[in-house]
Formats: sequence, structure tokens, C-alpha cells
Amino acid sequence: MASLLTSPYNLDEATKKSADVNTALESALESVNFPKNIDVITNLQPSLLLAQLDPFLLKDIFFNVMKNAKEAMANEGGQLQVISKLSSTRSDILVTIADSGQGIPREMREKLFKPFSSTKSSTGGMGMALFNAYNILQAIGGNITLEDSDEPGARFIIRIPLPPLQVK
Repeated sequence: MASLLTSPYNLDEATKKSADVNTALESALESVNFPKNIDVITNLQPSLLLAQLDPFLLKDIFFNVMKNAKEAMANEGGQLQVISKLSSTRSDILVTIADSGQGIPREMREKLFKPFSSTKSSTGGMGMALFNAYNILQAIGGNITLEDSDEPGARFIIRIPLPPLQVK
């Protein structure tokens, strides 16, 4: 995967490891350290199957989306929802990370997963976190999308494929 701009990651090695998605989500939540004016609501499906991705990379993907959400709600506070569940086809784990922040401007949504695209240029955002997440997930057959809505906030859906042997 040498085409990844970011990548100190060796994705061939990273996919030889397994990660508990809920553990990675909980670790990312703890690392982001949300302030008291942000209510964090979790609904994590217990006993999810393991994702075939290095736990550090998986946590990093979740951490970056959550950190963006925290920054979007920094002034007024709000609510963060984190949901994990097995897809209806049982071939993927779906993670939803949704915030009640200011949302992402419509003109920014098309380039959201491109390198150096940031809504935070005034605060030093480099615009690489979602690009990295997108590329890592694409490399393993997954994806990250922003749900299209005119409502305030942002709602990201992360699809993590399960290895064929675990699909039941």
C-alpha cells in the first residue's frame, strides 16, 4: 500500500492482526477525554466478532473521528453517539459516530476524504486524519462515509469487513 500519502503503516502486516472493535472504541473515547459539556452515549453490541486490522490503527481511525467531533462541539457542548453493531448481512461491523456540533459545510463534504482538506484551517488542522481513515478502510475492503443531512452535526458510518472465516 505504498500509495498512501501518510503511511508509516504496513497494511500487509496490519491486517495479520485482529482487533476487538468495542475495545478500540472504548480506548478511543478514553483518549479523546471529552469535557463535561459533551454527553457521550454509547450503544455497543456485545460480543462482536474480531476485525482483521491492527488494534492501534482501528483505535486511530475512531480517535480521529471522535476528536473532530469534540472540536466541533467545543464551544456549546452537545452530544456524541457511538454505536457498534453487526450488519444485517453479518459480513461487516458497522460503527456510527455522530455528533450534534456545527456540522460540515456542504461545499466541504465532497472533498472531506481528500488529503489536506480541513474545516479547521484557522486552528491548524492539516486535513489528513479522515484521508488516512478512508485509505486504511478502503485497503481492507471497508469504508467511511458521512451521512448526507441538512441537520446540524455530523454522522459518520464506518464499515469494517469481517474475515470470511468469521462470517456466519
